[in-house]
Amino acid sequence: APAEPALELAAPAEVAPEKKAWGEVRITDPARDLQATKVDVVPLQIEAVASDALQRVAWLSAINAQQEQSHDLPPPPEPRYAAYRPTLYLDELKLSDWDVLSYYASASARPSNSFASEVYFIEVRPFREDILKMPGGEDGQAMQCLNELSALIGQQQHVIRQTHQHAQSPPEFDNVREQDRRKLTEAEADLARASGHLYARMAAEMENKPIGEALDHLARAEKDLDKAAGALRDNALPEAQKQERGGLANLVAARKAFQKAVSDNPGQFKDEPEEGSTAPDAGRDALKEIAEYRDASRAAQDLLQKLLAEQRQLAERTRLTNNAGRNNYPTYGAQQRQARERLEEFRGQHPQVFKPVAPQADAAQHSMESAAKSLEKRELSASRQVQDAASKLEQLAESMKEKSAEKSLADTYKLKEKLDQQIRKMGQCQNPGESGAPSGAEVKSTVAETRQTLKALKQAAEEPPTSEEFGPELRQSLDQGSMMSLNWSLGELEQAGSPEDRKRPAGEAKSGLEKVSSAFERSEPRAMQAARKAAREGWQGDFERGMDQIESLIQQMQKSRPLSGKDQAKLAREALQNLQGAQARKGGWNEAGNQALERLRQQLERGEEPVDVELLKSVRDALLAYSIELRSRQESQSETQQMSGLDPSRLPSAYRGRIQKYFEKLSEK
Repeated sequence: APAEPALELAAPAEVAPEKKAWGEVRITDPARDLQATKVDVVPLQIEAVASDALQRVAWLSAINAQQEQSHDLPPPPEPRYAAYRPTLYLDELKLSDWDVLSYYASASARPSNSFASEVYFIEVRPFREDILKMPGGEDGQAMQCLNELSALIGQQQHVIRQTHQHAQSPPEFDNVREQDRRKLTEAEADLARASGHLYARMAAEMENKPIGEALDHLARAEKDLDKAAGALRDNALPEAQKQERGGLANLVAARKAFQKAVSDNPGQFKDEPEEGSTAPDAGRDALKEIAEYRDASRAAQDLLQKLLAEQRQLAERTRLTNNAGRNNYPTYGAQQRQARERLEEFRGQHPQVFKPVAPQADAAQHSMESAAKSLEKRELSASRQVQDAASKLEQLAESMKEKSAEKSLADTYKLKEKLDQQIRKMGQCQNPGESGAPSGAEVKSTVAETRQTLKALKQAAEEPPTSEEFGPELRQSLDQGSMMSLNWSLGELEQAGSPEDRKRPAGEAKSGLEKVSSAFERSEPRAMQAARKAAREGWQGDFERGMDQIESLIQQMQKSRPLSGKDQAKLAREALQNLQGAQARKGGWNEAGNQALERLRQQLERGEEPVDVELLKSVRDALLAYSIELRSRQESQSETQQMSGLDPSRLPSAYRGRIQKYFEKLSEK
């Protein structure tokens, strides 16, 4: 019998596993956001490594989120590793105060393997001595507003950096990607709301000041940020990044426009005393105006919705009418003219409501008039003109809704401002012996005004559109029980006959009103709360800024590219002020640091030029050594030692190279 065939299969040909291309580029110094002056020098350190030979390494910069500019770096001596130390001279970029420079590094290796570093930002701040010349100085209203704008800009920079990271290195798992994108969406939406709130507060507190351009940019920023949130929600990352940059650009433009308004009109931004010499009934008149505007705005929106519904019906009738049916056009024309007259009459009765939407109202009335004439003449184009009038009315209704919401939010911040004024009044009632204590008539007037303020705030917290802008804390602070308690204290204060009798109810009323004021702030968007906190804290990070400025001066003087003697002294004074601020908070440096700072102060006071570079080095070395010593001491005193992630960017470049080669060997196995 023939032999049976063997059942064994031949072994498959051995296939070598495909190596996955990889690469990384980092900016390892300064590796953080900076605040600098427009004459500072920033030394960079860029490192790139890849599995294939590096083709191109560059760093890219953009001023105020505008068009990017590429700065190519020379080919590396080693094919798969490169390290560069370019120097960034801010004065060469023609930056001005409050500009924002963004930058990151990129590299590419064959075959088509490209990657980018994190995005970092340099914020150009004025010299501190220039800020002190602003109305109110560092603690004035103008500077506080600039600080809040700066805080929103800083938060937007962080979102841009996180989105850039998400686009460059998306998480491996779908659920993690979705979670990260949802967090970015929420952060961007919150920033959009915060921009709207800051717009409203600036409009309320600086109603008659020339800040229109700054407010316009804030309104555009709110729309850009809202669109960015929508694009992130839809997973459209390129569009989201475009809108994020637009939002940052408009926030920066708002800050620059506000700074210009303050510089051009310093007299209008002087801080007013808390208790102005206003007429006793001025507060109640303002509250009456707020209530009247709110009612008129609602009536206007209701009228526009009715007119729009009628206009759409009229447009549908004319669209379906044949040639024989044009006999009805004169009747339709009369209806169209009547609708236009209703709008014109209501606009004449409430001019303040229509003032913000005057262009849209004019366009709607003109379009309705043209449609009426065309219908009366039985023209063929009548149907198209009626439809155009409906479109113009719709645009007017949308603009009215948007502007009324902005005005209502601004009025709510006016109520908050009045509430804080009334809290200060209650404090004066607690101390009747002090000068400026209110009389009995003033107390009764304040009580009546406070009741109206609380009623208006309660309405704003519970009714749209403002109810949608605040969290539940404000509404809870004005619930039935809280209002009864406040009204009881206010009633006792109103009936008290003598200054001594007013002390207790005034204290109780003050405490209750402070809870409402605090709840108001807690119910604002999170980004707005963070911006307000940053503005109150003022200048932070003085040590880092001072050390950066000392290093900047050393770099310029060592590279034969010194500033003028005047600019050197100005930058040295700025560094000294920052370091002295940090010194005051830390309780002093070590002896070497204190002596070095004192020598620098004495030289600047004598007006000696140029600044001694060796003295600057001694300041830098002494403070740096002490800060390292202090950090080591704090770490050694820690009671619990936990495992922590290692930051490779803090390791020496040679050590990083060894680690890289080690992992390359592991991957080959």
